[in-house]
Amino acid sequence: MRRAIAVALILFAFGCASKPLDEPPIGDDALQAQVREALAREPNLMTASIAVSVVHGQVELSGRAQTDAQRQLAGQVARGVEGVRAVINNIHL
Repeated sequence: MRRAIAVALILFAFGCASKPLDEPPIGDDALQAQVREALAREPNLMTASIAVSVVHGQVELSGRAQTDAQRQLAGQVARGVEGVRAVINNIHL
């Protein structure tokens, strides 16, 4: 009986310490910085002007691109960053 209570308490403690499923693995500010860095490293986006905002792991891209290919590439780059849950691509031509 004592063993069962001890196991239950341990499982409860681990359950309380874990993050909720809807919480992103990293904070929004850190994720925003990582997406900005990834976009800045992409040579085909050098002429684009892209702003990044993040809320609960959801990235919103806005700004301007010179071509639709740049617009699509920005979305792909953002989706490729670990921790990004979704991308809303509001980049205009």
